[in-house]
Amino acid sequence: MANSFPAPPSGWQLAQVSYQATLPHPDAQPGGPLDFGAGVHGQLAYNTPVLSMVFAFDTPGSFGAFDQAAVESGFAQAITGVCQVLASMSGAALAGLQAQVTVTRSWNWTAGASGVTTADTMAYPPGGTP
Repeated sequence: MANSFPAPPSGWQLAQVSYQATLPHPDAQPGGPLDFGAGVHGQLAYNTPVLSMVFAFDTPGSFGAFDQAAVESGFAQAITGVCQVLASMSGAALAGLQAQVTVTRSWNWTAGASGVTTADTMAYPPGGTP
């Protein structure tokens, strides 16, 4: 299990972490799968989705078997899978699509009845910089 949570504000406990990935909106590329030459205008109709996950801890500060590294690895694989489908449909380069992805992590902290949220960016693609 590998968790690398940010340092909590003094006196606060982590109650929830959530992930939100905004995926790219590729244009159909000349010479790609949707290009049928002169006289045919193909267009990939695709609403840019947001993939998200939320993990709430029943007892703030107690994470059970939650494994941040495994969660983020699995989420990155899912995002890559979607990007691969978009690349094959549009003819756009996979790396270019991956570079357009943003994954925001939100950290919800509690202290009694009060709460505060901080956010950062998860590195994507894997090995990339946040």
